[in-house]
Amino acid sequence: MEGKYGLLMVFLLVFPILGSLDVYAQPQFFKPQSLTLTVYADGVVSVEYIVGVNPTFPRVNITLLGKAIENLIVVDENDFPLDFSLVDGELVVDSLGSSLVKIFYSTPDLTNKTGKYWSLIVTTPINTTIILPAEATILSLSQVPIAIRSVDKQTILLMPSGFQEVTYVIGVVGTKEYTYFLIEDVEKTIIEIKKLNINVSKAELKLEEAKKAFNEENYVYAEDLAIQAKNLAVQINQTAYQALHLIDEAEKAVEKAQKDGRIVGLDEAKNFLVKAKEMFKAGDYQQAYNFAKTAKEKAENATPPFQLEMVIYGLIVVLIVGFGIWFIFFRKKLKPTYPSKEKRSIDLDRIFKENPQLRSDDREIVQFLAENMGEAFEAEIREKFKLPKTTVWRSIQRLKREGIVDIHKVAGQNLVRIKSKYEVKRVKA
Repeated sequence: MEGKYGLLMVFLLVFPILGSLDVYAQPQFFKPQSLTLTVYADGVVSVEYIVGVNPTFPRVNITLLGKAIENLIVVDENDFPLDFSLVDGELVVDSLGSSLVKIFYSTPDLTNKTGKYWSLIVTTPINTTIILPAEATILSLSQVPIAIRSVDKQTILLMPSGFQEVTYVIGVVGTKEYTYFLIEDVEKTIIEIKKLNINVSKAELKLEEAKKAFNEENYVYAEDLAIQAKNLAVQINQTAYQALHLIDEAEKAVEKAQKDGRIVGLDEAKNFLVKAKEMFKAGDYQQAYNFAKTAKEKAENATPPFQLEMVIYGLIVVLIVGFGIWFIFFRKKLKPTYPSKEKRSIDLDRIFKENPQLRSDDREIVQFLAENMGEAFEAEIREKFKLPKTTVWRSIQRLKREGIVDIHKVAGQNLVRIKSKYEVKRVKA
């Protein structure tokens, strides 16, 4: 009997361990980083999905958009192919040693057509870039876009995460029915933005012009005005969001400076913060953004009152720096130099006007490039903003995708160069 009880105890102890092995063998967590949907005229959607994974985990399960998956390619951050299996839209990737999984495929499952009207219907886990077919005209959107722009006759939307339904037509413009539908959709978009207490009076005026043209049966002109009104409303909403976010960051910077005792120069930061809030309340969101940015910078640069301890500390720092310079000089270790650059003048206003969707940190990098004759080495950008290599790399890649910069190899280094189309051409006398 004792032998039987002993075997039973061994079984009860070993069984949970065996069960736990199966748990640890299950696919692990992943984090979506970017999602781009390119819609073609026949309704097929090309998907580019990039997710971050833990390189110590052997595999990861990723749910794909759509069931009919075609032309599937899965690679790592170095574009090396990864082994995978696909079952009912569930992708299992052997990702051991990889920090990124990049997925490319096509599917017809995300669109449907009713008469001449197409609809893209999808639920996304993150903010998503949607590229519509050339000559496509949007009829309605289920959510207000974060950004909207047009490149080579293609409409590009940046949509928030969640359920999305984008209804559009291809090549049908200037009709009474379509123009009425478009004006109605713009009106809904403006109402949704106004619910956020955003002042879109300029967009409302443009919409009134569209309605007037419609009543005068000038449908082509009314359609153009309605599209302008929608783009203006979305742009105002985006700028307001960026300004509000920066005001919040400036407030935190002021609070931190006060907590740290850095009060010299802090009053000036507070004044700019007050101006930022006033401009935001008045509906001048671009000026609010500019004032908030200045307030944050001044708060971060605020210093403590003069103290003897600081003088002593400064002398110690000077001695250490002096010794460091002496050591470097006699060891003949020179700071790396960069090849000389071509003198260029960049139209910064044009870049920002054509690319209102740029993030604030990307805008700062573009401004830095413009101030440096339109180009800088990746290492210089990291030194300027004190950012990790991966953060700078992602920003540069975003700017490259937006068609703002090119990347060249010069003397073994990455040279980030603003495209020549943004140069200010000099007129010869």
